[in-house]
Amino acid sequence: MTALDADTTVVATSDSVSADVGGERVLLNVAAGTYHGMNAVGSRVFDLVDEPRPVRAVVESVREEFDVDAATADDDVRAFLSELVEAGLVAVVDPA
Repeated sequence: MTALDADTTVVATSDSVSADVGGERVLLNVAAGTYHGMNAVGSRVFDLVDEPRPVRAVVESVREEFDVDAATADDDVRAFLSELVEAGLVAVVDPA
């Protein structure tokens, strides 16, 4: 799994198409031909990385919007973003 620290900047790739289905977002990775379902929190995380954003900012937004403690938000958002990177739905932006 891809390790992401708080200062890592991530952005959604252009290789995906999304749709809302029954209150859940479904993403299709066009290149890989795989589907990924997301609940409300996952959908919000994906919305937040529509533009390049540091992991720290995504965690803070989730913490505030969903009233979750900082440690849980940090652990869950980093794990979820790592899964999205592995699935090719989010990319790590090279700081150089």
